[in-house]
Amino acid sequence: MTPWHTTKISLQAFSVMVPGLTQALLLRYRYLATCLVLTVTALALGLHFDAFLDRQKAQLYLFTLSLFWSFTVLVSAWHLILYHRQAANSTCRPHKKSARLWPLAGTVLFWISLLTLALHNPSAITGVEWYRVAGHSMSPILQPGDWLVVDPNFTEPPNIGDIVIAKTQNMDHFLVKRVAAFPEHYPATEHSVWLLGDNPDASSDSRVYGSFPVSSIQGRVAWVW
Repeated sequence: MTPWHTTKISLQAFSVMVPGLTQALLLRYRYLATCLVLTVTALALGLHFDAFLDRQKAQLYLFTLSLFWSFTVLVSAWHLILYHRQAANSTCRPHKKSARLWPLAGTVLFWISLLTLALHNPSAITGVEWYRVAGHSMSPILQPGDWLVVDPNFTEPPNIGDIVIAKTQNMDHFLVKRVAAFPEHYPATEHSVWLLGDNPDASSDSRVYGSFPVSSIQGRVAWVW
């Protein structure tokens, strides 16, 4: 077996792991289109139903995606086996390289674009924003290194007890604090909130900065990843 054939078989084996890539290599256009359309549909449904705003919904959604991925792997492996059986029996005609190029390039571009978007703007894929805890101001509820799943699409002022992400124009970092009741001596308004850390000794909050405008709230913490 020549190095080219070894490389070719390795690429075909790898393509099984990427939905649609095997179908692009084998020019199975109907299965390729179905795979990519189902991928986009699954992501769109996740956004529509806010799959990541609830832990159980997120786990169910990710489990469903893993089942879909496993199914595409099995289908791709079967297509690859059929292709090699037909090639061994000389029942398949070789395709021109140009015929393989466009579907293959399109599929690769689709997945590169999707992965790039997921890495640089994950909220566009998941519908939520992600923040990582860096301090101890919310201990013991939140620990350094915890990932927070944040709902950025709130339409009403947060309620007392909500954990929120805040950032004013004068800050170079985000704060994660809990909405608290205003002190008796402090004038409260409907356009501002009082934010405190659960661990007062390690928290810089409204005791230092004063009240925060509602517009500075970046979102509510839905759950901890």
